[in-house]
Amino acid sequence: MRLPRLYRRAPRGWEDVKRELEAAGVPRIGDVAEQDAIDAHDLRSAPSRRSRRPQGNAPTRMSDEPMIDEDVIEQAARRLWEATPPGTRIVVFGSHAWARASAHSDLDLLVIEPGRVESPAIEAVRLRRALRGMLLAAEIFVISESSARQWRPVSNSLIGAALAEGRELTQ
Repeated sequence: MRLPRLYRRAPRGWEDVKRELEAAGVPRIGDVAEQDAIDAHDLRSAPSRRSRRPQGNAPTRMSDEPMIDEDVIEQAARRLWEATPPGTRIVVFGSHAWARASAHSDLDLLVIEPGRVESPAIEAVRLRRALRGMLLAAEIFVISESSARQWRPVSNSLIGAALAEGRELTQ
């Protein structure tokens, strides 16, 4: 049986690989013990990542106090009321409503408009633009009053949970 041209060369063995590595100047494993000791010493003397502290006036990154305070929430609600029809209700839900907000929490808002909402997604984008310039991490959900009545009894839905456990803001 004749092998195809691609396979005519005998497969390389470990001895061939060792010869090629030596010819290329790659040190053998036994020869790197001294370099390993030097590297291990350098690792012990280098500062660990955990011990690094912010230098100068750099802000601390992990803070347990909420970044969004009540004044910011009220200002966001005022802007949303200006951009929506009269009679709109705004409900804060999630970690800010349950007093468990941290520096990494966003603001969850349920906007309940009195009339029919043609496209809740487009309306949410429009309302998000009303908050432009506030540098606020917020999620806005828009529904109609009839949808709020329909979904209120469904406790394991987002709307039902927001209406049951959230807090409604007043104008």
